[in-house]
Amino acid sequence: MPGSYAHITSVNEASEKRRLKKIFGFPPEAIYAANMHSKFLELGCISPDYPYLHLFSEDSKAWADEMHYTHTCKAISVGAETVRTLSEGLAKEKCLAWLMGYIAHVVADMSVHPVVELKVGPYKGNETEHRRCEMHQDAFIFRRIGTTMPQTAYHIRATILQCGDPDAPDQLDSDVKRLWTEVLETVHPVLFVEDPPEIDTWHKKCYSILGKLLPTTSRFVGFARHVCDGLGFKYPTPKEIDMVEYIENLKVPSSGGEDRRMHYNEIFDLAIEHIQQAWLNVTRFVYGREDLVAIREDEWDLDTGRNKSAKDQRLVFWNYA
Repeated sequence: MPGSYAHITSVNEASEKRRLKKIFGFPPEAIYAANMHSKFLELGCISPDYPYLHLFSEDSKAWADEMHYTHTCKAISVGAETVRTLSEGLAKEKCLAWLMGYIAHVVADMSVHPVVELKVGPYKGNETEHRRCEMHQDAFIFRRIGTTMPQTAYHIRATILQCGDPDAPDQLDSDVKRLWTEVLETVHPVLFVEDPPEIDTWHKKCYSILGKLLPTTSRFVGFARHVCDGLGFKYPTPKEIDMVEYIENLKVPSSGGEDRRMHYNEIFDLAIEHIQQAWLNVTRFVYGREDLVAIREDEWDLDTGRNKSAKDQRLVFWNYA
């Protein structure tokens, strides 16, 4: 699945004003929120992986798994309903930006992971190969926003590291924390009671990891899902990226056994389009221009890209079985 740097790249590209303004009916309020509060947009796009940062905690891992496998679309719907009720102002803007980032994570996983699965097999049982694949793709795609590792360190310090409470920067912004907590409590009530989510602990861990990023290397630093797997992988440098194996001529889902191939850039472009379409529906709902969140009853599995609530469990974004 896409790694953290791919998720950050996706929201930076998808939220560009010139792109969103071309989408008929896209709420200008949402364009403003995503760009004015881009740090919360980026935070949202790695939030489903946040609990993985709490090393050796089965409780936190359980929360990450819930956000990837269980009621994934209901979480988006509940988040949208909550943000819709907020009064216009700073809190609503921040929360919407975070929710848009969260949606982008879900949609990117659903878009890209079926391709990774064709390359290395199902995630379960092939975790090592999945991690290696995504880290090569991560290191490749992040260059699209024009930053090297030294610049990346400054970028992250200016975005995700600034999402804390003004009085306690290693604790999550209170408005976003309140929204996220409400989503988790509503969507996963049993786990919420048995193992309350430690959102501040997750943020402190991320704050600690990202705060140590130093602009002195050409190698990306792993965080989020990479940190907890114990595999000890390092991101490849630009010269080490295996273009033939992980970037070029990748097999993608197709009908009738057709051998269809695409470059990772093309696959990523499709993911951007999917993200923007999901944003269009949800943001229009938030601002009262749609009556429903279209995917509210779907059950998406972020590791397979399939809708578990559909009779044939077809792939959501590739239109093939």
